[in-house]
Amino acid sequence: MEGFLTFIFFAVVTIYVLGLLGRLLLGNWIRRKQQEFAQRFGDQGGGYSSRTYSWGGNSGDNARGRAQREGEVRVQRPANQTRKIRKDVGEYVDFEEIKE
Repeated sequence: MEGFLTFIFFAVVTIYVLGLLGRLLLGNWIRRKQQEFAQRFGDQGGGYSSRTYSWGGNSGDNARGRAQREGEVRVQRPANQTRKIRKDVGEYVDFEEIKE
């Protein structure tokens, strides 16, 4: 009985220590991947740009003094953006809708 309790004690302590160690290693790995991502994609387009998405309230374009009607969509592209796919790639498929 004493051997069984000793085994249970060491099993619980081992699981606890592995959990702490796993949490630390996972946190470091996530931070490292975030930095790699910021370096890789932040260098493109002249620097890192953050985007803010909002679903109402006084945020976004309306908070900056630019009035925008509801339902209006505006797409802003950087001036130095180049086309990655040539226009002659692919084909146009004409289709017609058949109602039964």
